[in-house]
Amino acid sequence: MISSKSFLATTLFSLSLVLNLNTTAVFAQPSNQESTKPLTIDQKRSLKEKEIDLKRYIYDNPRVPEAHLNLGNVYWDQGRSGKPIRHYLAAIKLNPEFAEAYYNLGNVFFREGEYDQALQAYRKAIEIKPSYADAHNGLGNAYIDKKKYNDAIDSYRRAIQVKPSHREAIYNLCTANLYAANYSEAIESCEKATESSPDARSYNNLGNAYFRSKQFDSALSAYRKALSFDSELPEAHFNIAAISLVYSKNKQEALNREKILKVLDPQKGFKLSKLIEQSGI
Repeated sequence: MISSKSFLATTLFSLSLVLNLNTTAVFAQPSNQESTKPLTIDQKRSLKEKEIDLKRYIYDNPRVPEAHLNLGNVYWDQGRSGKPIRHYLAAIKLNPEFAEAYYNLGNVFFREGEYDQALQAYRKAIEIKPSYADAHNGLGNAYIDKKKYNDAIDSYRRAIQVKPSHREAIYNLCTANLYAANYSEAIESCEKATESSPDARSYNNLGNAYFRSKQFDSALSAYRKALSFDSELPEAHFNIAAISLVYSKNKQEALNREKILKVLDPQKGFKLSKLIEQSGI
């Protein structure tokens, strides 16, 4: 840990431009679906077969809520707008205490930007099943997008209390603390996130927490660790360049990162070019 140093007013202004947080909350997913990667041809074919089978089953057994839930999940996996809602609502109509259907309904509303409706669905899932860690995590995500960061923090903490190993809630608690400018808490929660999910995104957020606290040496170490997991993470390259330029006065390092960013993320490359120009180094 290093002590904060005094900077010229212009340098402080430049520093404010480069605190480029990559802190988007990780979206909750339906309980039967974890991957968000593009579907392969085989996966699309398999989902279509499941869709056909479930439609046939529901035609013969229209009052089975689990069948409607599963068909809604298939439509979610296929990325079909509107279709999942119809079947989650059908499942809820058949079983008003179906917490999983409310949770998945909340995910659909969340994905479509209907945050008030998402909040209602997640809350209902929690009302039915208070120990539903995923629903607490989903509720926190909805609060993040409504900029209610303290409420999000409370929701993520509840998710972790219910399920201490909930990796997304641990990561999202770090994110929420960053948004809320709780930097000492952010460092603590982000360190825990790197322990539960040692990957590029968690180390990048740890770097953001140190960066915001002006602990630049620690931030650099965290960003470089992030790049050891994902060498093409634009945010880490950008912030390493910013620290090198503003704190270390190392223009060559910033120029090297500028070349990388012009390939990986031209928009961030342009921002870095402007920062280099403004630095006067």
